[in-house]
Amino acid sequence: MKKTLFLTMLLAACFSSAQAATYTNLTESWCDEENNVIYDGKGYFAVKSEANTSIDLAINMSALVSYVNSNDYKSGGYMLLWDDNAEDYGLADNADMSVDNGSRTPYLSGYWDGGAWNASSNNITHATLNQYAVNGIVTLKITNVSQKNSTGVTVKVTGSDGKDVQLYQAPTLLTTNNNVTNGYYVNLNYVTSVTLNTVSTLDTGSYVPPVDYSEPFVSARADGTTIGRVTFLGDSITHGVNDQSYRWQLFKTLTDNGIENEIAGPREGYYSAPGHTQDAGSNYGGIEFANVHLAQASGRTHNIISGSTSASVDGKNYSSGVNYGGHSTASTSAKFDSNTWFCMMGTNDLLSDTPNSGPTTAQYSDQMQKMLGGSVSYDASSDKYTWSAGTNWGSMANIVNDVCMDGDTFYMLSITPWGSHSNHNRDMDHYAGAEFNRNLQAWCESYSQTSGKNVVYVDVTHGMVDVTHNNRFMGHDDFFNNSGDRLHPNEQGSLIMAGNLAQAMGIGGRTAGLERSDADIAPSVWHSATVGTDGTVAAGSTLSVAENIFTQNLGYSVDFSAAFGNGASDGWLTASAASMNITVGDGINSGTLSLSEGYIMWGDKVLYCQNTSDIGDNLRVVWHNGNTEDSVLSGYYVWLGDMLIGQGLSASETASALNGITISANGAAGSVTELAWANTAYAPTTTLITSAENAYRVTQAAGNTKLVVTSGVSYEGASTTNASNEQYLVNGNTTKDIYTGILSSADASTTQTKAWVGMVNTAFSDDINVQYTGNISATIFGAMNHGNGAGAGRLVLDIAAGSIIGKDGTYNNVQAAIAGSYGGGKADAFNVYINGGQLENNVVGGSISGAGSIDSVLIALNSGKITGNIYGGSNDENGDTSKAGVSNIANAVVGKAQIIVNGGEVTGDIVAGGSAGTIGNVDVLITDGTIGGNITKGAAQRQQGATTNVTVVGNKASIGGNIEADTVTLQDVDASESATGFDKYSNIITADKLVLNNVQTNLGASVKVTEIEVNGSNTSLIMSDFATLESLTLGSGVSFGAFKTAESRSAATSNETTLSLSNLTVGKGATLNANIVLGKDSILSMEGCLTMGSSVALASCMTIDLTTDLLTRLYQGEAIDLFASVDSLTLDGLNIDHDTITEASFNVDDMVQTFDMAYSNAGTVSITLVPEPATATLSLLALAGLAARRRRK
Repeated sequence: MKKTLFLTMLLAACFSSAQAATYTNLTESWCDEENNVIYDGKGYFAVKSEANTSIDLAINMSALVSYVNSNDYKSGGYMLLWDDNAEDYGLADNADMSVDNGSRTPYLSGYWDGGAWNASSNNITHATLNQYAVNGIVTLKITNVSQKNSTGVTVKVTGSDGKDVQLYQAPTLLTTNNNVTNGYYVNLNYVTSVTLNTVSTLDTGSYVPPVDYSEPFVSARADGTTIGRVTFLGDSITHGVNDQSYRWQLFKTLTDNGIENEIAGPREGYYSAPGHTQDAGSNYGGIEFANVHLAQASGRTHNIISGSTSASVDGKNYSSGVNYGGHSTASTSAKFDSNTWFCMMGTNDLLSDTPNSGPTTAQYSDQMQKMLGGSVSYDASSDKYTWSAGTNWGSMANIVNDVCMDGDTFYMLSITPWGSHSNHNRDMDHYAGAEFNRNLQAWCESYSQTSGKNVVYVDVTHGMVDVTHNNRFMGHDDFFNNSGDRLHPNEQGSLIMAGNLAQAMGIGGRTAGLERSDADIAPSVWHSATVGTDGTVAAGSTLSVAENIFTQNLGYSVDFSAAFGNGASDGWLTASAASMNITVGDGINSGTLSLSEGYIMWGDKVLYCQNTSDIGDNLRVVWHNGNTEDSVLSGYYVWLGDMLIGQGLSASETASALNGITISANGAAGSVTELAWANTAYAPTTTLITSAENAYRVTQAAGNTKLVVTSGVSYEGASTTNASNEQYLVNGNTTKDIYTGILSSADASTTQTKAWVGMVNTAFSDDINVQYTGNISATIFGAMNHGNGAGAGRLVLDIAAGSIIGKDGTYNNVQAAIAGSYGGGKADAFNVYINGGQLENNVVGGSISGAGSIDSVLIALNSGKITGNIYGGSNDENGDTSKAGVSNIANAVVGKAQIIVNGGEVTGDIVAGGSAGTIGNVDVLITDGTIGGNITKGAAQRQQGATTNVTVVGNKASIGGNIEADTVTLQDVDASESATGFDKYSNIITADKLVLNNVQTNLGASVKVTEIEVNGSNTSLIMSDFATLESLTLGSGVSFGAFKTAESRSAATSNETTLSLSNLTVGKGATLNANIVLGKDSILSMEGCLTMGSSVALASCMTIDLTTDLLTRLYQGEAIDLFASVDSLTLDGLNIDHDTITEASFNVDDMVQTFDMAYSNAGTVSITLVPEPATATLSLLALAGLAARRRRK
């Protein structure tokens, strides 16, 4: 049944004619079926009438005066707005804003296009309105005639003689395009009744009564992940001024964490449009945001408890502020049975009801006492405001008592700081705000105890207070609206407030829809890195932590612990004078997180105020591709611990953007430790409340899938040098300037057989950047002939498209188009980026003559063709060993090398470590392109502990030969239609360890390995009849098979490889298609049952390592399934029949115990602890021991 509310229920209807209806209940929504009017309870009357209308408004004059004198008032807002089919216009309230609030006089004018119309020349003054007011109420008779050459808008009143008096006429305030009136908007801050005099023909048959929120909220959760029905109470900071307020940011936090909630309240919308909110929206993660509340800009505590501008608090009368549209805390509580209440009140009581300039401590004390009751006094000697409880508890108690019922939680939020505001800007003014919060916290604790109500104080200001400022409790301007405001939080301020509130509620921080992960729970996708030698970042230094590691498509994450400077110990250093900068990028986008001594910043934007010498929590920087439909911004995100402190932060897009991580410091030293990165966007893990099954998970927008490998060097404006034979670009220059230049074609007539070009010779010790754009038949060298010198810095060689290099580059029969060292040349780094062209000989990262040394080599092939091999280290193949230069190559050193094939073609081999000299760790990354030959470790002597690792990502690369390394990782490989793609690779992989990450196709490669690790994959390999593995690790949910031949690949025992395993580690829900043999010294580690379809051979006394959960269930007498779908089972070489139970001894929980091993007809193998005398006692002892021990894992 629709609720039809007439006379006694909601209307005070005085029908002077059949068309007139007067409405005084403006705080509830209703439907007047008789007069065809629907009202939303928030100031909008829906009708369907002709364009020419007549309406009467009753204006409360004192409320109007109070409204225009509120500190958040904006002159020119509508009093009445016609909702017409073409143009909307009406009448506006105005005041002279050059006059201080408290002294302003209102006047009315026309309203057009969002603001006052001709207000200065055509208006109704306050004095005129007062002249016709009766008992403080003036009733305006307003007509709107839209025909051309008509009266337009007219306003009249009834005089004391009963005759109409015209106060206002605007013949040109009209549009002839209007022919239908759809409704009326009225300003409930001072309009007390509305009479509609024009017939409405609106069809009210589709009217749906509002939800009855007075009924208790019924939760669908029993796991503690609900906060029930929620109502927000507050002033403009809760209402939303140019921002969607902390309400929006908290709603996103609840959605991210899957926390059940229902937002309800009597008022709707923002005070002003959220033009400063870059993530503004009406829904997040596909869930609609209920933009409702009991909040009003300029609201005082006495306003919200009375729903008017006047109220009595503890026997004292107050009159100022606004009326909350007639809603009060008491009326709201009667209509909304909420479970959780958020209240932020007090800013206007402190700032708007004290003088703009020069308020005294006594005036601040009075306002605090009004809100907290008892007594508040200021003591100059201690510089503190002291609250003492009394018999009354102030207006805050009125608010709490009105709404907080048994079982409810009432969160009392601190007031926020303010920045460089137009008033109340002395230190003592800001300090009064801090002292109010301190006393409010004490009040909450005391009143909660006294009243028995669950009142929780929340300090939402953490991170907003500028710790470097001389004023106490001074907010940093970056958290507030522009310079004309600096009081109302902007998006960044609201984000910090919501983060602090969520932490106080025990709820996890924002995830922006991302999965939570860290290096501890997902070590296979996180990579650790050490910054420098011990994490120290010296002042003036720049450290490259990792290069060419990120692709944009799934985002990426960098997590670390950081500290900078020494805080206030010797005075705060400004951000411009000292900072530590962590720059991350993917080759297209890059951004910098900066730590000054007092701020965490993105570029020059302050995200969080903090003494960064002692941060405590880890920081995380993430690239997120976003999702526009779900209101998830793209850009960089920053977390402090699990609290999101920056979202959708802008990236620098340049053609030479960084790919990787660099860290620098200036003005002071810092440290970065525990650094880990992942090539996927992840939110931090949390120990707080979250519901994984209900949490929002985003589908990121598509990003660039190809690894972008660039030098990061811009050559714009660089000088160009024409290359000539036997030429050094930098020779004997000892200055500290970085050299950047462009090398062009050599003289075409040059025929010298010993021709070469060197980047540096002798004593230059800094960096050199060179882009080669021409044609040279000789070799381009990096460092040459340094002898006993310290060597050069970082040498960068960019090869441009169209270049032709090195056809005749031969030295003592050793061939190279590009080489890092000659004649003992030394450098910190030699980085070659091949972006096209033809290199008609080998590319060598190390030396081809002499005992040179390069600390770090990078060779990246993005495009172009190398006719020859790539050597990560030095090369002496085919060299004339009688020559000193060749023989000395044995003493050449390359500290580490990275080879990236991201496109293009290598006709020969990749010799990872080189053929001669000494080499450190080598990483080979293949994402695309063609390699005609093999990938080998090379014959170079390896430094102690050094490894060679090869990673193939995707299915685009074509490799013609075999792959040899210590660790080979195949990642993100799925089936393709290409006949030469890596998914069709069928040669031999030889390695100590093979890692398969997200491989979703059967591989044709034959493997010779001792360890296999499978994560997130559904794949199989060719491994001959029998193979011995040191370890096989199967991650949760994977499916892995090992078969004798590609032709016999099927889940039949006879076709499967038999694996003899020393260690088998099994995640939950894993499947293995291979026969396994576990000996008495083997270790089986299990998180869940392993599905087989193969044969299993077990041995007595072998170790079975179970998770704590499985072990607890075992000790409680449950049968634990080890294997499922086993075709045949043996124990110590003896066949076990189906549907039998065999006694077996296994080492479980660090002791050999006896078990009943059951083998079912379905092929399930399970174990049950054999009952012994005093079993219950033994089981209790075992459980006690289990609780006392930490699992070996």
